[in-house]
Amino acid sequence: MEKVLDEIHLTKDSGIIKKILRFGSETDPIPEKNQEVTVNYEGRLDDGTIFDRSSDRGEPLKFVIGTGQVIKGWDIGIMSMKLGEKAELVIKPEYAYGRIGAPPKIQGDATLIFSVEVIQINDRKPTRWMMSDSELIKVALRQKDDGNLKFKAQKYKEAEGLYRDALAHLETVKNDNKELRDLKKTILLNISVVTNNTGDYKQTLINCTKALDIDEKAGKAYYLRSQANVKMHQYDEAIEDIKQAIKISPSDKKLRDEFENIKALRKKYQESQQKTMKNFFAQGLYNEKEASVTKKEDRLPDFDATNPQTFFDIEIGQEGDENHQKGRVVFELFKNKTPKTAENFRCLCTGEKNDLHYKGNVFHRIIKSFMMQGGDITNQNGTGGMSIYGPKFPDEKIWLPHTHSGLLSMANSGPDTNGSQFFITYKSTPWLNDKHTVFGRVINGLEICKIAEQIQTGAQDKPLTQIKIVDCGELKGDDKLNLETADNLRTFQENEAEEETPEDQRVEL
Repeated sequence: MEKVLDEIHLTKDSGIIKKILRFGSETDPIPEKNQEVTVNYEGRLDDGTIFDRSSDRGEPLKFVIGTGQVIKGWDIGIMSMKLGEKAELVIKPEYAYGRIGAPPKIQGDATLIFSVEVIQINDRKPTRWMMSDSELIKVALRQKDDGNLKFKAQKYKEAEGLYRDALAHLETVKNDNKELRDLKKTILLNISVVTNNTGDYKQTLINCTKALDIDEKAGKAYYLRSQANVKMHQYDEAIEDIKQAIKISPSDKKLRDEFENIKALRKKYQESQQKTMKNFFAQGLYNEKEASVTKKEDRLPDFDATNPQTFFDIEIGQEGDENHQKGRVVFELFKNKTPKTAENFRCLCTGEKNDLHYKGNVFHRIIKSFMMQGGDITNQNGTGGMSIYGPKFPDEKIWLPHTHSGLLSMANSGPDTNGSQFFITYKSTPWLNDKHTVFGRVINGLEICKIAEQIQTGAQDKPLTQIKIVDCGELKGDDKLNLETADNLRTFQENEAEEETPEDQRVEL
């Protein structure tokens, strides 16, 4: 938590409290009514739930003070802040959304807490629309140059604000031409350099992609995007970007050295992840005592249309959210190999036993390139669960291997501690063999699981966007899938053969 440097009650009734986290410029005036301000922000409720933030929108927020574009608490709060200042605004409902609220995210009588940073103060926005193309370009060039000076002085946020305002002027130019597009590309890449320095790597990905939309041979965009992906531990994406940069500039030794560096970083990261994940589900306390297993198999069973098939209807986010998605996942359960575990999962999908049901449950943990975990039907956070047989039930007599993505496997805290929690793999995970029971696989709808894999996570790998099982059940009769309609079965072997090829046996370029 950032240190509070000063606390100011902006209204007599303490309806708006400003907690200064970083002082702004002493020489610049505070913004006034009818001035346009550019801010980064994050809004949360009293309980810490984040309901909105500028990074999710893909760019900082711009608004004109005193024109009703924002809540009253923002107008008052921002007019007390200087350029570069960062503060926490605690806004009572009278200065926010009142008794009505802004459902579904903000209920009535809610006190809102905003972390706000002022990065640009301008004249009122509509003045841009009154300028000629030549005037707009002239202003943009001046702002770009001013941004360069701020960057050299390591005043990164001020530089970003100037670059973004320059870009906004260019977006207003009516007559498109190559020179204009090149200038836009340059400014987008300047913003990306800034955001790589400030750690706002998501913005780097967004702006480099915009630059590549303008010029697909912009090698610098691929390079900067690869650097951001490395910082986000997205090494596969980073490697693809640096390979594209090398194709554009094949004689650049710096790029080839960086390619080798990223491969080494990926290997090191994967090794550290595997060490962590080996005992992951017990949070480092997996009981290594030998389980009572009679047989280990080295391959998965063939598809069997007589096996039970169950489904999850998964919803990511809520209606109206930018990243809102829905999709159905269909599972084949290996009843002949893992009868007890398959029946437990089937019944939890249908809700036919003791009102125990996956419906309404959330996936509480996502780890990219590993798995998505859910099924805590009691606590919804990974600390609980309940099987149809009681709190825990023993492992099966057969171990099936974790050889593919899209496998259903039981989460546990050691031998014979299965409950209702499960996970779906994103890749082959052989270090989990003989410790977790594989009891089924995704035969349709793996795409929605892959979308969930990209959701940003917070502490304990909890998704910051809710991933919910809104409905679930069992498919029967003509509703069941077969070899022709089970899409994920048809592409299974091809995808996994590529995934499991050792890196040093691939032709990289």
